[in-house]
Amino acid sequence: SINIILTFVTLLFIELIFGIFFITRPNPSISLIFKPFTSYEKINFLSRIEHFDYETNKYKPGLYKTENFEYQINRDGFRGPEINQNDLKTKCIGIAYGGSTTLGLESIYEKTYPKLLENLLNKSGKNCRILNAGVSGKSLKYIFNRIINEVDKFNPEFITIYNNRNSAVYDATTEKIKSDIINDSLNLRLFKIRFFLENNIMTYKFMKKIFLKLNEREYGTPHPLDPRRKINIDYFENGYLNLLEQIYNFVETKKIKLVIIKQIFYVDPIIQKRISLNNISKNIELLEKYHKFDLEKNVIKEISELQKIENYSMITNIILNQQLDRIKKKYSNIIIVDKINDFYKYKSSQMTYDGLHLKEKGNIKIAQGVYEAL
Repeated sequence: SINIILTFVTLLFIELIFGIFFITRPNPSISLIFKPFTSYEKINFLSRIEHFDYETNKYKPGLYKTENFEYQINRDGFRGPEINQNDLKTKCIGIAYGGSTTLGLESIYEKTYPKLLENLLNKSGKNCRILNAGVSGKSLKYIFNRIINEVDKFNPEFITIYNNRNSAVYDATTEKIKSDIINDSLNLRLFKIRFFLENNIMTYKFMKKIFLKLNEREYGTPHPLDPRRKINIDYFENGYLNLLEQIYNFVETKKIKLVIIKQIFYVDPIIQKRISLNNISKNIELLEKYHKFDLEKNVIKEISELQKIENYSMITNIILNQQLDRIKKKYSNIIIVDKINDFYKYKSSQMTYDGLHLKEKGNIKIAQGVYEAL
């Protein structure tokens, strides 16, 4: 009994050390031992403060403020008004998953593409409610976990996913993602356990970071935002596609339609149009040398830090959009919404605030694309 107690106290002390380490970082993570005192992460952005609740794995309900307006997170963790439980029984439900572009931080609720889509469907005689599940900075891996734990409660007829930029930034240093998680109950259970440990046990989180960093030595291609890290090229070749395939396999068993939207990201449309003509293998080769390659002149040379980030953004955006064409060929039931060329008919300033986050015209374009596809 004494040995067990000493072991437990030792592990608790170690977890306390790593818990303090992660809670004091710029974007803190909350250890399980601190959650009785603070169960949410307070994230500081330039124009707002967000509260992410680890108990629900969603935003904490309440009123949020930006520099220009306020927005509401309802008690179920979605942006928008409260959900009438009767609506879940009588209405066509759709869930829109994505990052800050889906959440629509630069738009009032009525001008976000999930709400605009809801309006289009209702005008055509449907009786629908689209739940806005956008969360800033969250990738496809987060969306996958949330879908697994959420769709049974809301029983949607369809879900939409608009997410590749966050995946390229945040999932690119994760371990290889297997393709059989959904089809194997043991692997699905292990995935859920790993996800829980990574978000609750900071000793595990720290050891995993060390493990991944040691494995990165074989990759060689630096991460654009943190040169100390290396990106896993396999994620762009197989990992992202594997995640999409597993999401499809999961929702297909529940008779939920999967709609995936190609993401627009204005950097240099002329270069982006040219790169998009390459096949995926050719673009993977470009990705491996993005940090030392002039895409405009098509030569290897020393480039600025800004050019590195722009190169990475352009190449990865195109590769992940191209992966959507691959999965469509394999599963004809998946709906792919491709409005990229329609966006390029307009200047970035007409459709977006910063090349990525949508203005009203951009939100309308996405909503119309999903509506027409459905």
